Amino acid sequence: MRNLFTSFSSRHYAAGLIIGLLLYIGAAEIVLRTYVVSNHKPARNAVSIYASKNKDIIIGDSHTQNAFKSESPSFTNLSMGGISVEMMEILIKEYYRNRDPHRVIIIASPQMFAQNRIEKGNWGYNKYFKFNMLNPPFMLYVFEKAVSSNLAIIPDLFKRKKDDLVEWEKAGKDDRERRTSARIKEQRPVINFKQTKSFASYLRTLSFLKEKGADVCLLRTPVSQEYQEMTSDDNGFKSADDAFKKMAAQYGFKYVDFKQLPITYDDTIFVNQDHLNSKGSKIFAPLAEKYCFEKILAAER
Repeated sequence: MRNLFTSFSSRHYAAGLIIGLLLYIGAAEIVLRTYVVSNHKPARNAVSIYASKNKDIIIGDSHTQNAFKSESPSFTNLSMGGISVEMMEILIKEYYRNRDPHRVIIIASPQMFAQNRIEKGNWGYNKYFKFNMLNPPFMLYVFEKAVSSNLAIIPDLFKRKKDDLVEWEKAGKDDRERRTSARIKEQRPVINFKQTKSFASYLRTLSFLKEKGADVCLLRTPVSQEYQEMTSDDNGFKSADDAFKKMAAQYGFKYVDFKQLPITYDDTIFVNQDHLNSKGSKIFAPLAEKYCFEKILAAER
């Protein structure tokens, strides 16, 4: 009798565990899809890697994220704030693991070789996207670490973000110069950036895209007049710009500097010293796309 009771209890315990696990998975999946993916860019990027049908991508940091807010629907924007070159390499390779590329706009701005970006490395992204190797027809994001690891940030999604930014045109001259100087110090490329893992990662990424037959544009993103003036004679920024141009030429890719576009980069189109506002995005995005792929566009007409 005791053995029957013990066996009955064990079965109920096991069934309870299974039901509890299924309920947790279901609840977590609903929360991830409803709140996390729609509000958190890293999670949204992970979903794009599994679900997007687009062959065209834009990738970079918050500069390209802001600059292409009004992008063409044909592009998937994988950009996110503070992204490192090594993170970009992983995202690009995973995005094109199971699809062929068409057009790719990749950021080619000096801050990608700044100390804080280099120190970030791959930021653990090498542990993500394991299910992408299987190319599942339907993905449970609770099992994808790139999405599920963001469950912890749900409380933050409902908090109003503190933002000390004002539209750049409303900032005083002294304030603009102070903030620009601080940002330049933070974004200055390290002296030996060509010997870093980040530089090697950028080269590997371009080589991968070349082998895949992608049409690639290396894009230098806009900065304010103050930023341009303060970096005009800065060897660190000049060296990085030259390196991006040489890499583009090496792989036969297009290089576009924001200064090539027929745009007046006045204070009214910036939200701060190096990010476009919505007005600036509407002006910049279509022109950048045109200058990046004008030969392709001409051939398609």
